[in-house]
Amino acid sequence: MKRNIRTFLYFPVAILIFSIGTVAAGADALSLDEESNLYEGTSLYLGVGLGIVRFDTKSKVTDKASGKSLFLDLEGNLDLPGISHVTTFYGAYRFNPKHSILFSYFAINRQSHLVNFSKQLIEDDVTVIVNADVYVQDKTRFYNVNYGYSLFRDNRSEITFVAGLHTLDLRLIVDAKGEVIVNGFTRTEYKLTEADVLAPLPLLGLNFAFSFTPEWSLATKVSLVHGSSRGVGATITQTSVNSMYRATKHVGIIMGISYFSASASIDDADQLTEIEYGYNGAYLGAHFIF
Repeated sequence: MKRNIRTFLYFPVAILIFSIGTVAAGADALSLDEESNLYEGTSLYLGVGLGIVRFDTKSKVTDKASGKSLFLDLEGNLDLPGISHVTTFYGAYRFNPKHSILFSYFAINRQSHLVNFSKQLIEDDVTVIVNADVYVQDKTRFYNVNYGYSLFRDNRSEITFVAGLHTLDLRLIVDAKGEVIVNGFTRTEYKLTEADVLAPLPLLGLNFAFSFTPEWSLATKVSLVHGSSRGVGATITQTSVNSMYRATKHVGIIMGISYFSASASIDDADQLTEIEYGYNGAYLGAHFIF
């Protein structure tokens, strides 16, 4: 898990360096009218997008009394769809050139149902023999409400510092119904994994925007979430790079790529559940400017 976290942290840094380099190169090449401010008059924007992404979800459940653990690869072991969609809503309101409030919401809806699933799972001396129907659900939601402070702004570019709350609404359940033998004891129903928590966590980030022309612009967002709340600890990194074509004064088309990774631990009275949750892919959306 530590190796995965390091990889997730390196990726946003690489994207950030690429974005800064692109902006610097574009600044030398462009010669827009110095009098035209491409951000002037924009106080509110809203957007909706749909991403097609590849997921990677892993779960490790450790019994505190025995210290034994059970590991599951939900896409690899339990046929949870590895490629699915993510629905995103976002927006921002600018109070003045320096201060703004930003929000975003994205939702995941995946499930699988394995009929007469038969498999022996062994991890850290825990033996689980499953001869049952297995139901897997992932209905995770993420909510962001943030304050934005403009560090730099001119007629073509802007850098915004972002701080606020990232609310993790983790809804991940793996339920087996039939015959489940756990270390020799037979059960008719057994939850292999259950993570159903709501935790607000602190977020810090940077948003970069650069307009090449009045119609075309590039934006990069990098954010980091780290903290604990209500028995849930998490480290989350999220990066997106998108281009926008402004078709009219009030409507734009967004195209981009997104990368998300979360490492969460849920500390209950009897067990510790650790979740590695990540996705990456492309998205398309509509952007409305007022």
